[in-house]
Amino acid sequence: MRLVSIDTGAGLALLLSGPFVKANAAIQPPWFAGTYTRVYGSGGASEVRFGPVSSLQLGPFSLPNVDTLFTTAGNGALAQYLSALVGNRIWRRFAITFDYSHAILRLVPDASLIH
Repeated sequence: MRLVSIDTGAGLALLLSGPFVKANAAIQPPWFAGTYTRVYGSGGASEVRFGPVSSLQLGPFSLPNVDTLFTTAGNGALAQYLSALVGNRIWRRFAITFDYSHAILRLVPDASLIH
C-alpha cells in the first residue's frame, strides 16, 4: 500500500510518485512527454516534470491548479512507499490540528478558500 505524506516542512505544493502517475494516466498533463528537471532531497537526485494538476480535493476543499512535481522514478523510497507528498504550499492555506489519539487531521481553511 502506498501512502500520502503530510510534509509541513516541504516548500512544494504536491509531489506525485512515478508509480502513481503511471497508474493514473488521466492526471498527466498533455505536455507530460516533455523534458525533465532534477530535484535533490535526502535520498539523492530525482527526475521530475513540473506543472499543474487541475485540482486537488482535500475533504470538502477543492484547490484549483495545484503546482505539482511529477516524479519519473520507478524505484527508491518515494516510489516504493508513497503515492504523493503534500507540502507546505498546500498546508499554509489551513489551520491544521493533528489529533493523534483519534487519528484525525482537522483542517480549517483560511480566507482564500472560503467563497
